[in-house]
Amino acid sequence: STPLFAFLLTFLQANSKVLLQKFVEEPESVSLREGDNITLACSVDNKVGTLQWTRDDFGLGTDRELSGYNRYKMVGEEGKTWNLRIENVTLDDDAKFQCQVGATEIVGPIRSKYAVVKVFASPQPPIITAGPMLILREKKMALVQCISKGGRPASVIKWRRNGELISEGIEEKVENMDGT
Repeated sequence: STPLFAFLLTFLQANSKVLLQKFVEEPESVSLREGDNITLACSVDNKVGTLQWTRDDFGLGTDRELSGYNRYKMVGEEGKTWNLRIENVTLDDDAKFQCQVGATEIVGPIRSKYAVVKVFASPQPPIITAGPMLILREKKMALVQCISKGGRPASVIKWRRNGELISEGIEEKVENMDGT
């Protein structure tokens, strides 16, 4: 019975196909401007498990339309490609994304490498809080502020007096608008 068992085992190994789900294409990190569109790649061979995309490790859903995320959807050839399409990118999309395929009884789970999406934004026009003109008595000091909101990365503000760059007496303060 041992030779028969060895023969059957050899026969089964030779004639069975081991299905391993594997990535054919994984997403790449990217930098882009607010308002742009982007497609993150995800193609899988022998997909058996359930596929989902994550943003900062939070699952976005498993259906291609990604209901609840009106600017996100999975696009590409059915059964082969699950690219993540993001329309009109906002600062909220500045995150790490990953394509994941879950395990089944016969195959283990797989996860793509992370794709970091870096979103840049133009600042609002600067505002000088003192107004267009400041009248000051001789030997007196005044506080003049220039505020520029919304830029990512933060704006670099340079002060000039009569066309000459000022570097003395300048204090810079950068704050995150979202509290982080």
